[in-house]
Amino acid sequence: MSDGWDESDAAPASDWNIESFGLPTSFGSSKKAFGDGKGDFGEGSHNNFNDTFGSGGGSFGGRGRSRGGGRGGGRGGSRACFKCGDEGHMSRDCPSASDSRGYRTNNRRQDNWGGSSSSKHANGDSFGFGSAFDEDQERDPFGAVEPSSFGFGSGSGSRGGRRNDGGKGCFKCGEEGHMSRDCPSGGGRNKGCFKCSQEGHSARDCPNPGGGAEEKRPRAPIYIPEDVNEDDLFVMGIEAGSNFDAYANIRVNVTGDDPIQAPAASFQTMNLRPLLLENIAKAGYGCPTPVQKYTIPNVMNGRDIMGCAQTGSGKTAAFLLPMLHHILDNNCPSNAFEEPAQPTGLVICPTRELAIQIMREARKFSHSSVAKCCVAYGGAAGFHQLKTIHSGCHILVATPGRLLDFVEKGKVVFSSLKYLVLDEADRMLDMGFLSSIKTVINHKTMTPTTDRITLMFSATFPNEIQELASAFLNNYLFVVVGSVGAANTDVKQEVLCVPKFEKKAKLVEMCEEILINAEDEKILVFVEQKRVADFVGTYLCEKNFRATTMHGDRYQAQREQALTEFRTGVYNILVATAVAARGLDIKGIGVVVNYDLPKEIDEYVHRIGRTGRLGNRGLSISFYDEEADACLTKDLVKVLSEAEQTIPDWLTQKANTSGYSQTYHGSGLFAASDIRTKNGGGRHWEKNQASSFFGGPSVNNVDEEWD
Repeated sequence: MSDGWDESDAAPASDWNIESFGLPTSFGSSKKAFGDGKGDFGEGSHNNFNDTFGSGGGSFGGRGRSRGGGRGGGRGGSRACFKCGDEGHMSRDCPSASDSRGYRTNNRRQDNWGGSSSSKHANGDSFGFGSAFDEDQERDPFGAVEPSSFGFGSGSGSRGGRRNDGGKGCFKCGEEGHMSRDCPSGGGRNKGCFKCSQEGHSARDCPNPGGGAEEKRPRAPIYIPEDVNEDDLFVMGIEAGSNFDAYANIRVNVTGDDPIQAPAASFQTMNLRPLLLENIAKAGYGCPTPVQKYTIPNVMNGRDIMGCAQTGSGKTAAFLLPMLHHILDNNCPSNAFEEPAQPTGLVICPTRELAIQIMREARKFSHSSVAKCCVAYGGAAGFHQLKTIHSGCHILVATPGRLLDFVEKGKVVFSSLKYLVLDEADRMLDMGFLSSIKTVINHKTMTPTTDRITLMFSATFPNEIQELASAFLNNYLFVVVGSVGAANTDVKQEVLCVPKFEKKAKLVEMCEEILINAEDEKILVFVEQKRVADFVGTYLCEKNFRATTMHGDRYQAQREQALTEFRTGVYNILVATAVAARGLDIKGIGVVVNYDLPKEIDEYVHRIGRTGRLGNRGLSISFYDEEADACLTKDLVKVLSEAEQTIPDWLTQKANTSGYSQTYHGSGLFAASDIRTKNGGGRHWEKNQASSFFGGPSVNNVDEEWD
C-alpha cells in the first residue's frame, strides 16, 4: 500500500465510538491534540477540560508545512477497504479510485470526514479528531494515554496536486476515459520540446540542446599530431601557374608617411640571409609576388604594415621571411628549457588549419637553420604543445583561444617579442576574437608598439575593421594590391539557379562531368551547416565518389586526417564548412562548389579563392537558391561584374527586383582604401605619379577613391 500500512495489523473488527476509547463526551480544543495546522501536533487555543465545542483541535489532516496533512480518523472497526469502505477486498485491490475514509493517495485532493492524508503532491481539506493529554500522564504499552480533552480539527495541505474527487479519472487532468500516460492535454504542460520548452519541434530535432545549455559532447581523445617530414614540406606547396607572369602588371598602392622603401625586383635584392634564399629556391619561388615586393623591404626597414592582397598572392611569405631574417641575423635565443616561453615572433590566425599551414611554411623557409617554429591550437594535446614550445621557440603560431589559455597560465610571455602578426585579421575580428586579441596585446609583458613590428594581413579590409585594427599599429603603411576584396580574375565564376531540394542531384551531375575529363581533379564543396556537410559527404560516397568531410564538430585528429587525405589524393572531394574558407593552400584544387552560398560577400570571395592561386586557373560554381540567397543577389552581381565574369540574365533581373540593399560597392581597381587618406591623413604614393619608382603600368585617376 502506498502509505506502508497493512490491514493485517489492524485491531479486531468492531464498531467504534468515542466512549469506546474512554474519551469524555465534552469536546475541547488543545494545542497538544494530534494533528497540526502547521506541521506540528496541533494548533488552536488551549481550552483544557472546557465543555464546549472547540475549534482547531488539529488533526493529521491539518495544514501541514511538513508533508502536509496526516491520517485523521481511526483504524478501528471492520476489515473493510480503507479506500471505499466496502468489505471483500483490500485497499490495494480497490476497484474504486475514491478514498472516502481519508486514506492517502497521491495527486488527489480530498474533502472528507475522518482526516486526510496529504502527500507531497496532495492538497487535503479534512476534519479529524484531536485529543489533548497531560505530559505527566502515564502511557500504556503502546504509547497511548487517556486524553483529557477531545476536539475536532481541520486543515488543508499546502503542497498541492490536482483535484480528483474520485472515479478512475486521469491523474494529470482529472478527466475519465483515459490513463495519465495517454493524456491528450498533458496535464497542463505545454506541447513544446522537452529540452528547450519551445514549441514547433520535438526533442530529437531540438536546435538548442540542453535547453540553451552547452551541448554535452564526449571528451575528445588526446591527440598528438605527427610531425611532417621536412623534405615533404617542399612538395606540398602550390606551383606557379601559367598566369603568374601577369602578377608583374598588378597595380599596387602604398599609403603612409615617409620613408617608404622601393619595391624589390627579386628575392636576391632583399638582403635576405643566404640560407633563406636557398630554401626559397628549393620551394620553387622564382620571383616575388607584388605583396612580397612591396612589403618585405619596408618590414625589414622597421615599418608596421596593414597589407591587403587577394587570396593566394603570397602574404604568408611576406611576413615570415623578414621575421626569420631578423632571428638568424641577430642570433636571437630560443630560450630552450626555460619557463615561461619568450618567442621572438608571434603569429595569430583564426583557424586551426591555417595555424598548421603557417607553421609548416615557417619550417620550410627555416629548414636547416637554428630557428625553431612551434604551433598552438585547440583540439590537440596542450601538454605536448607546451613541451615543444619550452624546448625552444623563436616563432609561435597560434589561434586566439589556445594562446590566451597559455598566457593566462603564465606559460608564455612577450617580453622578447619583436614581431607580432595578425593574419586574416578581419576574420578574427568578425569571429569575436577582438577581446582575446586585446588581452594579448595589452598583456603586462607585451613589448610596446615602438619596440616591435606589427603586421596585419587579409584579403579584405573593410573600413570598420581598419578603424579597429589601427589601434594595434604604429605609423603603419597601408599596402593594397590588385582588386582586393573582389574575386580573383583567374577564377571563372558560374552561378546556377538551383532550388534547395535539387542541389544533391545537381552536385552529382556536375561532379560526374568534371571528373570524367580529369579523374584526379580536386573539388572543394562548401556548405553552411555542419550536419549538411556530413549529409552531402555521405551522399557522394553512396554515389561512389571519393569524398570526405571537414567541419567544427569533428575531432581535430579527424579534421587533420581529412585535410591530409584530400591533399595527398586519397579523396578528391572535400565537403567543408567555413573552417576551410580562409588561407588554406591545397595543391591541385581546380573547382570550388558553393553548395550553399554564404551570407556575406566577403566570405564568398575567400571561398572561391581556394582555387586559381599563384596564377593558376580555377573554376567556381555556385548554387543559387532563390529563397535563401536573395540577400546576396546585388552583391554577387557586383563581384561578378568587377571580375569581368558573365552575369546570367536571370540573376541580373533578380538583382533589379530585389528588396535587399547592396552592401558591397567596390571601388574600381582597388576594393580597399586607406581610411587615413580619406580623412586627409598620411601620404599617398601613386603609381601613375611615380611609375618608374614603383614599376608596372600606371593607374587611371578615376579608378581611385582617394584621388
